[in-house]
Amino acid sequence: MSAPEQGLPHAPLRARLLDLVLGRERKRRIRVQRTLIAFALYAALSVIQMYRISRGLADPWLGSVLIGVALAASSIFYVATRTGWSERFADPALTLPQMLFGMPAAALAYVSGGPGRGALLTLVAVILMFGAFNLTRRQFALVSSLGLVCLGTAMYTMSRLHPHVFSPKEEIVHFLFTLTMLPAIAVLGGQFTDLRDRLRHQKVELSEALARIQELATHDELTGLYNRRQMQVMLEAEWRRCQRTAHGFSVGLVDLDHFKRLNDEYGHAAGDEALRLFAQEARCTLRDSDVVARWGGEEFLVLLPSVKAEDARCALERLRAALARHARWQAHPHLKLSFSAGVAEYLPGEDIHHTIERADRALYAAKQAGRDRIACAPGGAPAADHQRTA
Repeated sequence: MSAPEQGLPHAPLRARLLDLVLGRERKRRIRVQRTLIAFALYAALSVIQMYRISRGLADPWLGSVLIGVALAASSIFYVATRTGWSERFADPALTLPQMLFGMPAAALAYVSGGPGRGALLTLVAVILMFGAFNLTRRQFALVSSLGLVCLGTAMYTMSRLHPHVFSPKEEIVHFLFTLTMLPAIAVLGGQFTDLRDRLRHQKVELSEALARIQELATHDELTGLYNRRQMQVMLEAEWRRCQRTAHGFSVGLVDLDHFKRLNDEYGHAAGDEALRLFAQEARCTLRDSDVVARWGGEEFLVLLPSVKAEDARCALERLRAALARHARWQAHPHLKLSFSAGVAEYLPGEDIHHTIERADRALYAAKQAGRDRIACAPGGAPAADHQRTA
């Protein structure tokens, strides 16, 4: 057996273990990973602390309490993020609570540190680094102030109680180092927060711009319906579906009656209103599965999936009647809006362009017969004209 084949059975096991530890949901996994990093940091410090205790460099009782509290708290944070319990809060990562715990813990570690405790001040910097992911400027200031108060109190108290171990001169140096480090990190963290917020805002703007571009690329700006290019894509998809499932479809080519006269007599604003009125009524009357697109000028193409020609004609008749009843012009309420249409049912083996040509010829027949009517192309249903009754 080759080496790659030997490794194959282990890959699913590793994946299952990662899912068990981190979870499967992407955002939750990221939060759990950060929590585990903090847990690993506390675990590493606990090992160091146990070594210091074994060598007599740290207070055994205080060091043991610190180890127990740190591991217990980090375990609670892990369980809260891993189970999703923390997702009820604004910050599911619990960044601020973890940091508010970390600062007193760092001060306690400093108190129990004994000789070499100055190295533990770097722990405060590491804690502040976690805030770069989620904290605001105000929260950064709160955490850094808490760290400064906790460490300053610990240094002052221990220098007064045990000056032979916590030399006042040395504690002053440590405090000045802390006083310089924490505000600097807080300022840099605030700047990182501002950068993160700007990037998030730019991402939202970019997403909105892309959505707008997609809208303009696939929809007609005036009516809000699909444009000709997008309809051609959907016609191709419907044609392919028809080849797979043998379910046919029909198309209807619609032309608003006397549109040129309307533009000439009442202006292009009236023509635009007529196009919008038709689009609005088509969305309300036709099925959700039916697709309407502005095909060009005052022409619209309707795609009716899984529909025979006669049923497609009935659907357009409902639309024609609804348009006559409901279309209300704002500027010219006395005007009426009607359309002529040609319907063609797709024939097996036929090119989709030929189906549209047959619908176009049926539309021409409807116009020749007096407009305001619907004609079916031969092939899918008997050719017939249907005029609205008074």
